[in-house]
Amino acid sequence: MILTGRSAARAAAVAVFFAVGPLSAQEKEKESGGEDFRLDPYTKHEAAALAKAGYVALNEFKFADELTTKDIEKTLGDGVEMIWVETAHFRIGSSLPEYEIVEREEKDRLNAEFERLKARIPAIPAKVPRKLDPWLRLHMTAQRCEELYAEFASLFALDHVKWPTGPGQTVAGQYRGEGPFLGMTNKFTVLLFEKESSYGRIREQYLAGGGGTSSTRQLFVKSGSMFFAAHLEGSNLDQDTVLQCSLTYNLVFNLIDGTKYYTHSVPTWIPVGLGHAFARRISPKFNYFTDDRAYSSDDKDQWDWPPRIQARVKNQVWPSAAKIFALPDVTQVEYVDHMMAWSRMDFLLRENAAGLPVFLDGVKGRLAQGRTPTPEEVATAHAAAFHKAFGMDAAGFDAAWSAWVLKTYPKK
Repeated sequence: MILTGRSAARAAAVAVFFAVGPLSAQEKEKESGGEDFRLDPYTKHEAAALAKAGYVALNEFKFADELTTKDIEKTLGDGVEMIWVETAHFRIGSSLPEYEIVEREEKDRLNAEFERLKARIPAIPAKVPRKLDPWLRLHMTAQRCEELYAEFASLFALDHVKWPTGPGQTVAGQYRGEGPFLGMTNKFTVLLFEKESSYGRIREQYLAGGGGTSSTRQLFVKSGSMFFAAHLEGSNLDQDTVLQCSLTYNLVFNLIDGTKYYTHSVPTWIPVGLGHAFARRISPKFNYFTDDRAYSSDDKDQWDWPPRIQARVKNQVWPSAAKIFALPDVTQVEYVDHMMAWSRMDFLLRENAAGLPVFLDGVKGRLAQGRTPTPEEVATAHAAAFHKAFGMDAAGFDAAWSAWVLKTYPKK
């Protein structure tokens, strides 16, 4: 298997078919392989409950390329308790441990999330429990992924787009990728591990040792699936809010790159800015700072970006749009540029959201027939798309954005 690494609202309706009737006790035992941790106490693997939850399968299914969930479990070895769910647009595996909520702020934030989860899975507790068991965490992850997919699709007017059913097709004479998942051939894939060793085995076996120390985004080439993996151990992701911010930030990259299929990376500032915009709505304090650096309690107020940006603009110490548009590979982007890319996207989301579908359409898709477009071709397409979508060039963006920052962001 060849796996190529890279540095990196409404979901489309799907028909889900299940065997009629609930699983018998013997069938459940067979499905779990005699391992109690595989049995979901909330859906109980019953067809009606799975359908209401919007699930296609639990625990055993094809993951990506030639890999099944069982293949990945063999790679991980004994002792790693993986549980799995396949949704409309994602295939997700998790070995996340039980999690105890200790901060009132986090519990309050989860209340609305649990209400939505309980509407789909009635056996979910009515109130957020003090401890989240592994299956609750998997159900929460699945809901977070699907809700992000739906909001992304709605924001960029992709929720009613007709996608090709397979490679080599055009739709209404237009190229829209190679498959039905925003243009990707297969569903988006996610692995969340407790242990660094589990993540390390996946890196060595399937990523040729590539990827970041705590997380990675990749493309499964053969199956056409955008992939994200992360581990908790020693990575500051052991707090649920930080993990959700990280998951959200990274999935935004994959959703953008996956739109109309991944033939090239868009200019770095776009996924960086939008990733932070989505993550900071969850919690600006716990927002994922960079690819390999998450929130730390030692950071004090470094998370409070608006007054920092306001001060930079007031003192004329900020990178121009031309520099932001030309940011290097995300692994080389500095902290200040993360902050500034977010602010540029914040401005567009709040003042020019109607142009975003046109913008993404112009920077994605097939820019060069039968080959990867050059950086110059990508930059040219970006400039044309930006002007078409928002009616300004880089200099005009500087003027409009800086004036808006001084008027909108607080001084302290």
